[in-house]
Amino acid sequence: MRESTDGERAWSKEELKEVVISIVVVLLIPLLFIKGLGLILGTPTPLVSVISHSMDPTFTRGDMLILKGVDPKEIEIGDIVVYDRPGSKYPIVHRVIERKEYAGKVYIITKGDNNYYPDTGWVRIPGSNPEYWIPAEAVRGKVIAIVPKLGYPSILFREKIVRSVKEALGYG
Repeated sequence: MRESTDGERAWSKEELKEVVISIVVVLLIPLLFIKGLGLILGTPTPLVSVISHSMDPTFTRGDMLILKGVDPKEIEIGDIVVYDRPGSKYPIVHRVIERKEYAGKVYIITKGDNNYYPDTGWVRIPGSNPEYWIPAEAVRGKVIAIVPKLGYPSILFREKIVRSVKEALGYG
């Protein structure tokens, strides 16, 4: 930093350039890590934070899950999968308790280990019980590892900072 004509310290172009490059690198490294991990594991979202207690005691709120992409035909009863539910803001992380093939496709029923009832699917399969199933194509991946409590920073960021910004902008 150099001193300006009014006595305040000012950044030189070289110092400003170094600061900008440092910020870009600090932001890009985690992004590149996640993208690279996704390529290796075969899923665009290899890391997911647990936001509820529906899978207690297997894992709990704040745990970070590592996912591996899975072919729908390879999903088995007992697998813990992460899937997208239409209209849901966050992905669902539950255990597969039933599996069915219908019209050449795989469908599943899931349930949180700590939930009383299974999840309701959104694809109707005539004559089956239950009647509505989850298409296996909705599955982002299968849980292959759990890192306890590492998901808390993501949850806090989403719940506190993003909410505060939305409220400040009048969207809260």
